[in-house]
Amino acid sequence: MENDTTYGMQPGDPALAPATIIAALEDPNPPFRLLLGSDAVIVVCGGLTER
Repeated sequence: MENDTTYGMQPGDPALAPATIIAALEDPNPPFRLLLGSDAVIVVCGGLTER
């Protein structure tokens, strides 16, 4: 991590992901997939577009 200039500078709210995961786990009908962050959404949408 020494050379990683983006460490700690990622966009978004770092407390939001754990809260979202906990809410999904406590939900009686949790989502099949839980996309956290814009990078995850871009990757999944890109994969769906390729199909």
